[in-house]
Amino acid sequence: MSNRIGPRVPSNGDRAADDPVREAYEAGEHERAYEAALVMANHGQLDAQVFVAWMLWQGVGTPKDLEAAIRWLTVAHSKGDPSAGFYLGKIRQSQGDAGAAFKNYETSASANFLPAIYRLGLCFERGYGVAADLNRALELYERGVARNHVFSMKRMGVLLVRGHGGLLRRICIAPLFIKAALIIVTLGAKDPYSEQLIE
Repeated sequence: MSNRIGPRVPSNGDRAADDPVREAYEAGEHERAYEAALVMANHGQLDAQVFVAWMLWQGVGTPKDLEAAIRWLTVAHSKGDPSAGFYLGKIRQSQGDAGAAFKNYETSASANFLPAIYRLGLCFERGYGVAADLNRALELYERGVARNHVFSMKRMGVLLVRGHGGLLRRICIAPLFIKAALIIVTLGAKDPYSEQLIE
């Protein structure tokens, strides 16, 4: 799969012949990928709806259309797709609507969607859309750490280095913080877009 920041490419199966979206996207034919994903989205495939929304939001393979992106994400979110709630949160955050972003992240995190758990931790850490609560932020980062989420490791490590969370947590997390630092350095060396992954 190509290097990109976004939802997973929707799939109809395991073989390339069954995956017109993946085949087109990986070939750099983004317009064709958008059209194929749109057909799948119109047939109710949730990951295709999220992918179409992401393409509309970012203007990949189609002109940017934030309102259409929000409509697709709202449909997928209403049908229970946690990634849709996460992307709605990111859009709301980019619009400066902290309360709506927090609610979207919270809904997606309650479905154990890892990027939303991390973003919810950031909300609690920074007081974005909710009163700041470093203990709650640490709890959320710990959920991410338990699933090897490198950015949760990083944020948890930063808070622990700053003296939050107690001595026992600091002792337990030290090896994971070192692991996260090594992964981040490796990503930075291999992926020119890695700085987009940090926050």
